[in-house]
Amino acid sequence: MQKIETYYTKLRKEVAEKLKRTMESPSDFDYLSVQIKKEINEDLSASTLKRFIGYVSKNIAPSNTTLSILSRYLGYMGWTDFCKVSESDFITDYSIITSDLSSGDIVKFEWNPDRVYEAEYKGNGQFVITMAQNGTLKVGDTFSASSFTLNHPLYLSHIQRATKGESTASNYVAGYKSGLTHIELIKKN
Repeated sequence: MQKIETYYTKLRKEVAEKLKRTMESPSDFDYLSVQIKKEINEDLSASTLKRFIGYVSKNIAPSNTTLSILSRYLGYMGWTDFCKVSESDFITDYSIITSDLSSGDIVKFEWNPDRVYEAEYKGNGQFVITMAQNGTLKVGDTFSASSFTLNHPLYLSHIQRATKGESTASNYVAGYKSGLTHIELIKKN
């Protein structure tokens, strides 16, 4: 399921980029629906688009029809073609690579809705959370990460919870729908 979510995320991102809109208001979805009809003469309702983009809660996977129409809107032959072409891609968005950090450096990272964290690099790919707002992870929790990349999900592993009695999950994904919305490296003094 993780791989398919990566394709969904890439499709969402490419649609927003083509449309040159952030997909944050109902009018964005109405506009996208009209553009799809104009450009490829196919119908996708604004409500279907809202569910796929994540503007409203979704409990079901998008249909192949929805995925194929959006793929054709982007210039692919369909959903299968989009996935085939999307198997590999260079990451051109801004990244902070863990191996480039020094012990004591702080990485600030954010994702929707309103999740804000700072983590101190301890060395050997390990971080400790030093500031946490509005999320599941807490100050003192530790994790491993190889990189932080803007507009991409953040995959954390080897999580150790600081609070006794809280369950320890071995892996966690932050920003799986729209990726990290802000990353910043704060060098130690």
